[in-house]
Amino acid sequence: MAHAQDDDLVKIVPDIFDHGVDTFDPELTRSTEDVNRRIKAEWWSQRRDPKNFVASKLKSSEWERVTIYHALAYYILPRLSNFQENDTFQRQMIFYRERYMEEFATVMAAGFFYDDDGDGVYEEAEVEYNRTERLYR
Repeated sequence: MAHAQDDDLVKIVPDIFDHGVDTFDPELTRSTEDVNRRIKAEWWSQRRDPKNFVASKLKSSEWERVTIYHALAYYILPRLSNFQENDTFQRQMIFYRERYMEEFATVMAAGFFYDDDGDGVYEEAEVEYNRTERLYR
C-alpha cells in the first residue's frame, strides 16, 4: 500500500491535476517503494537482518509527506517538465527534493512507529528513533 494517494497530493499542490494527468498513483507507489527502501537501508539494516523488514508494519500516515515530496521531486514534476530553459517544473523539482530530504530526516529523528509484533496496534514501545548526523546537500 502506498503511503500517499492522489487526494493527499492535492493537499500539498492543489493544482497538480491541471496539467492533463488523471492520476499519479503509479508515481506515488514508486515513491513509497523508494522511501521504504531508504528506511530499510538507513534504519532497519543498521540494527536487524534486512530480510526481515516488512514495510507494511510502518505507520503510513507518518510517511505521507515524505512520499509526496519524493514523488514530486523525482517522478511527477519530471513527468510534467519539458526540460526547456525557464521551466518552472525544474525549479519545483529542486524545491521538493530539499523538502523530501528535510522531512525524511525529521521523521527519522522525531521517531516513527513500526508495528514490531504485527498486531495492527501502534504502541509507544514500538516507536523507533534514528538520529542521523548526515549532511544533505
